[in-house]
Amino acid sequence: CFSYPGSPEIIFEGISFSVYSGAKIGIVGSNGSGKTTLLKIIQNSAEKLKVGYLSQEICFSDNQSIRSYILSAFTDLGEIYEKISLLESKIELSEAEGVILASLYTDYSEKDGFTIEAEIDKKIPLMGLEYCDLNGKMHLLSGGEKTKVALLRLLITNPDILILDEPTNHLDTETLDRLEGFLGESNTGYLIVSHDRKFLDSCCTEIWEIKDKKINIYSGNYSDYKKCKNEKFLRALETSKQLEKQISKLEIAVDKTRTEANIMESFKPKRSFGKGKKICKRDAGSGKALLRTQNKQRAANAMSLRLGRMTELSDKLKPFIEKKRSLSFGENNLRNNTVLKIEKISKKYGDNILFDEFSLIVSNKDSLAITGPNGSGKSTLLKMLMGIEKVDSGSYSWALQASIGYYSQELELLDPQKTVLESVLKGQLTEESRARTILGCLRLEKDAVLKKTTEISSGEKSKTMLASLLFDSPDVLVLDEPTNHLEIEAREALESALENYGGTLIFVSHDRYFVEKLANNVLELT
Repeated sequence: CFSYPGSPEIIFEGISFSVYSGAKIGIVGSNGSGKTTLLKIIQNSAEKLKVGYLSQEICFSDNQSIRSYILSAFTDLGEIYEKISLLESKIELSEAEGVILASLYTDYSEKDGFTIEAEIDKKIPLMGLEYCDLNGKMHLLSGGEKTKVALLRLLITNPDILILDEPTNHLDTETLDRLEGFLGESNTGYLIVSHDRKFLDSCCTEIWEIKDKKINIYSGNYSDYKKCKNEKFLRALETSKQLEKQISKLEIAVDKTRTEANIMESFKPKRSFGKGKKICKRDAGSGKALLRTQNKQRAANAMSLRLGRMTELSDKLKPFIEKKRSLSFGENNLRNNTVLKIEKISKKYGDNILFDEFSLIVSNKDSLAITGPNGSGKSTLLKMLMGIEKVDSGSYSWALQASIGYYSQELELLDPQKTVLESVLKGQLTEESRARTILGCLRLEKDAVLKKTTEISSGEKSKTMLASLLFDSPDVLVLDEPTNHLEIEAREALESALENYGGTLIFVSHDRYFVEKLANNVLELT
């Protein structure tokens, strides 16, 4: 068994597994099922291996440069590089500073810093980072660019095994294709948690499904896993149906036998006893009648026991059929034809021009998907429209009466002091039933909604944020990568919910299925 210290919740129970050299394993399961926990267990168990671990949350120090972050994969190297860069940036150095710089150069060289820098330059094209200034700051990168840099940081260490926790989040289509190609050709084994169906099909030869605190292992890629699981479900369903037929027949037989036994008990002849307490000759047959009655009762009891065992087996074998639930939204009362008007806005970071006199009109009830490569300004555009980032020039305006719901891919809008349910309700206690229904549609149920937002997984945080927006049912939904961290079933539930949404939808996504299903207009940034 495995549980976190201080927590009564058991995450894994009675599991065992092996990871062979060169294994290409995809790990799937619902949010909160323990996928990230399993990766950490494996990472901590692989003491004799060089492990390349990619976390969902990429951590770096304040004002850290991209090159320094990559070099920090090697002990002390990033810190030495930062010190060198700081001294090199000075116009004049004192004699003491010159001595320190010379010593740092020596230390950097002895730790193969220059060789590693050359290796970084060689691997940059793999992640599509040719345009990226490695002396730039990490905090200025988009979510997708941060993921690319983090992957590059792993690959230059030449690990024995890669452990990647949702590496496809934020990545554009071109980078996904490159990563798929690299992993397909690599001899390095890996374990990948992902909800990207195409990615799991392309990269994995084994799927581990985490369910009910167990690990179910399937050979093949994601499509093979789904096929095998469906066949297993159909077999279990057929077995269950056959058992139910037998149970129905046995129930009839039990009732019939018990009824016959009761009738025989009611009408059995009374006996007369003569001298020596012997049965009178005329009643000699009543002993046989009594025996027949007792046999009927025993048969009924035996059949009843068998019926109980069969019913128990049927309940055990019967596959779980999830109830399909759908969301409904309040009527869209916004009557404006134009919901959003953007007029000649411009935005740049340093020399990087993202928007140059960009204009756009979004009409009421439009469903606009914003796509494009990492770093093209998709999230920046949404942040400008929400007033989080300032435009350099130009203007934008929303319809005056429009209520707007915003989902950020960084999930920073969640209150860490509140539970999941409280985050959705926002004080509207009489609406608890509706809030639970929305959370249930996104597969957050029962005790999970009573956890603090600091105690839940990234996927569960995403669901909480989305449920909060859907609960408010605003006139406009502005969503930045809403499917990141969501398991496939939750993505499909969100797709279904947004298909029923009567307002205006503006969203950024790299999920091709999601875009195709929901968008009636696509804005592609380059």
